Amino acid sequence: MHQRYSKTVRAGIGSILVSLIMLLSLSTSYAELNENCTISVLNRTAQVKADGSWVLPNVPSNMGLARVRATCVENGITRSGQSDWVAIPTGGTIDPGDIPLDAFEPSPSAVTLSTPTTTLTAIGGTAQLTVTAAYPGDTTRDITSGSAGTVYGTTNAAIATVSGNGLVTATGTGRVIISASNEMVLSSLLFTITQSDNPDADNDGIPDDWELANGLNPNDQIDALEDPDHDGLTNKQEYDNATEMRNPDTDNDGIQDGEEVMSGKDGFVTNPLLADSDGDGIRDGLEVQTGSDPTNSASYNLGSALSHIEITPSNFVIVYNTIMTEASRQLTVTGVLIDGNRIDLTSTARGTSYSSSDLSVANFGAADGMVFASQNGVATITAANSGFNAAAQVTVRTFFPTALSYVDIPGFANNVDVSGNYAYVAAGSTGLQVVDISDPLSPGIVGSLDTPGNANDVKIVGQYAYIADGSSGLTIIDINNPATPLFTGTIDTPETAWDLAVSGTYAYIADGMGGLQILDISNPAAPALAGSVDTPGTAKGVAISGDYAVIADSTSVKIIDISNPGEPQYIGSVDISGDAMDVIAEGSIAYIAAYTGG
Repeated sequence: MHQRYSKTVRAGIGSILVSLIMLLSLSTSYAELNENCTISVLNRTAQVKADGSWVLPNVPSNMGLARVRATCVENGITRSGQSDWVAIPTGGTIDPGDIPLDAFEPSPSAVTLSTPTTTLTAIGGTAQLTVTAAYPGDTTRDITSGSAGTVYGTTNAAIATVSGNGLVTATGTGRVIISASNEMVLSSLLFTITQSDNPDADNDGIPDDWELANGLNPNDQIDALEDPDHDGLTNKQEYDNATEMRNPDTDNDGIQDGEEVMSGKDGFVTNPLLADSDGDGIRDGLEVQTGSDPTNSASYNLGSALSHIEITPSNFVIVYNTIMTEASRQLTVTGVLIDGNRIDLTSTARGTSYSSSDLSVANFGAADGMVFASQNGVATITAANSGFNAAAQVTVRTFFPTALSYVDIPGFANNVDVSGNYAYVAAGSTGLQVVDISDPLSPGIVGSLDTPGNANDVKIVGQYAYIADGSSGLTIIDINNPATPLFTGTIDTPETAWDLAVSGTYAYIADGMGGLQILDISNPAAPALAGSVDTPGTAKGVAISGDYAVIADSTSVKIIDISNPGEPQYIGSVDISGDAMDVIAEGSIAYIAAYTGG
């Protein structure tokens, strides 16, 4: 069972097992959830189970930030509360953390977007949006700030951008829709960007620069009435709605622009700039074709809209470690629609059901699509939805590591490297701890040296221990005599040194917000900066493979060419699920410890 308020961290040191159990301190305003509680996110609600577990599927991932709300009724007393703002990942799961049951704020029932002007007359001109949320009970609140969970969007950044706090900036001329959403409640405004030296010579309502850009005659009023793409909108109406003059279906949703704007034979008014107006994952045209409402996210007909479903991974192995006691794998079910588009159907709320050919080998957890290992064997996992099926084969293997011994480490055992009969532990606030492991049944600390920062990682090369020392950068320690380690040299880095790799005469530091820092360690007593690359995320892991440094950088992995350490060059990136915490590279393969992403 998943533990809600504790977690176990284990770090192997050669044949030593170092175990640390951290119990989270909870104030009295926090309560463990149980069967008397309900959970809700974006108007989706689920009952909490007796063991405190819950799963809430079918939560839209394209509506920005959300809060997880809980309401518990026990002994006639009702308590409610909410989590901090969380981002809903596409096809993934989240842990919102603890939910205090003492400060409940409902979701907005409506969002209103206002601004002093929706017309900007110069490139670089700005307009500040104000976003007001209405709540049950006729109360309102200003939620303009991004810290209030409001997310902004623009249909064309080449015409106007919008900041995280609602400042609209003109970047080109034309018309653009600026939107603001808060917990799936959306509001939008149409902005017009012109320039004072951009007249409308023929007074047809279309600025001259737009006419010239789209092949019209700025001195001919008649062309404003033409409809070259035959979508039912005149050129003037195309300009007014920010749609494309020579594309009858601007958002490629299968419905012509005129039909979307003017509600023709299908009876719906939809957004001509948004392929999926209601955000349910099915394009407007396919919803109309299969008899559902493209303006209602709860209305869809998968039985008619699906071509087939797929399950990934389709063949996988789960290794069950008897010490860690739990092993699982998250499956993803994807629906391939008859229009060629794809939709995430992992959630059971979308009508997907799961079965196992042998529950004694593989069974299911609270999260939809999460498969848990039970015992050695092979099982077939089947996902079904609307008459469609997809199968995956899982092989479960177990192994039984045995703890030979352990030794308490002062501070916090963040990382370890082994050389000969000694394990060198980066022990957080207590610096470097040296453990004699010559007798695996009786390890013991034989030496230590406090470092100026927080020892996060250690690498042993020759007679030196190199420490990624948190806010103090790199610390180098002489371990020629392991019982008496000696301070040799240090160099500060711009941010927080989380991890390091040593190759040749260079140390490569994953420096948090400072990206990759490359240090010349040819003189250990006086290390010096050689080069650096500022990665966009938080660099927490680094590994070297040939001429490349691989960086675990928040939700992505960055590849840096270090063939010239003095001038490192960024050359590639790949996004991953979870938060990249560390990395090991072997040849052309990198292995990422991605926290919740596995």
